Amino acid sequence: MSRPKYERGCSARSRSAILVIIAGTALLVAAAPLAGGVLGALVFATVLDAPYRRLSARIGRERAASLMLAACVLLVFVPALAIGHAFLEQLRNFDFQSPGGTRLRDVIPGDGTRAGEVVAAIESQKDAVREWAARVATSFAGSATHGLLNLIVAFLCLYFALLSGDTLWTRVRGYLPFSPESSDQLGTDLQRVTKATLLGSLLSAALQGTSMSIGFLLVGFHGAAFWGVMGGLASMVPVVGSAIVAVPAALLLLVRHNTGGALIVMAFGWLVPDLIDKVARAMVSRRLGDVHPLTTLLGALIGVPLFGMIGIVVGPLLISLFLALLRAYQRDYGATELTTSNERLHASHTLTGTAP
Repeated sequence: MSRPKYERGCSARSRSAILVIIAGTALLVAAAPLAGGVLGALVFATVLDAPYRRLSARIGRERAASLMLAACVLLVFVPALAIGHAFLEQLRNFDFQSPGGTRLRDVIPGDGTRAGEVVAAIESQKDAVREWAARVATSFAGSATHGLLNLIVAFLCLYFALLSGDTLWTRVRGYLPFSPESSDQLGTDLQRVTKATLLGSLLSAALQGTSMSIGFLLVGFHGAAFWGVMGGLASMVPVVGSAIVAVPAALLLLVRHNTGGALIVMAFGWLVPDLIDKVARAMVSRRLGDVHPLTTLLGALIGVPLFGMIGIVVGPLLISLFLALLRAYQRDYGATELTTSNERLHASHTLTGTAP
């Protein structure tokens, strides 16, 4: 090929690459609000890949994908509706009373006159409370709408992700600048880390919720099972975790002069769940993938603000992806590869008798 043609080819290739990068960047920016749903679909498709393959071998790919999608919808919406109904029941039954019937005036320290002053002060701030409640409700409605939209996107993408099977990864694999062996290892690492992170989070949340339910039941809290579920969900929040539920409950018991109950709640609602979280994640990590606890914590702190609750899984996955890419680079282009290339070059010069 002549040099002018070669230069024209390189120029056309560079312009094409720039055009692809610009279009891809614009697409990523436009789709950023829905990134949580897309990434969530990929996570669920990875976890459901094995049962989907077994089911599709019996009833066909499209029927299997539809059945798996319907099962996921039920597993998400039925518990959500049940939790919402239980929450409304808790609000309906909440009459500012303790399980023994103690009212607000008796809970607040001090004599009845002092309690009356506190209640009067609360009444005088009704307008400020209404304004604050309106802001919270508006923010919650916006977050709920965004979350619902991402959930719908996740379900739609999940169906097609299941149908695509290995096709999607095969296409992505073709663009990776690594050897086939390193690319296959990268895919295996991502699958293992995804399953370990998701299943570890769910198992830990279920066990922590059970522990909190036992603690609330021992101290006589009304709706112990419901608050245990709330504690299990809160346990997936980075850093604070189940303390979101356990600490207010313990403080309420201290205000009621129930120190023993407060200690029980803190034990079953904070200390035991913290131990359960470490053990459960270590078991799942050892069985499915080597995920360091620091990766899980930092990933959740990064992922939750960006992607919402799905960020609990996506955040650690992004960190694990970066580390897997580093390992792939080390395998293909690291010091070992450079040393081998230098040795081959030196041997070539030795055989030909030329200077290096």
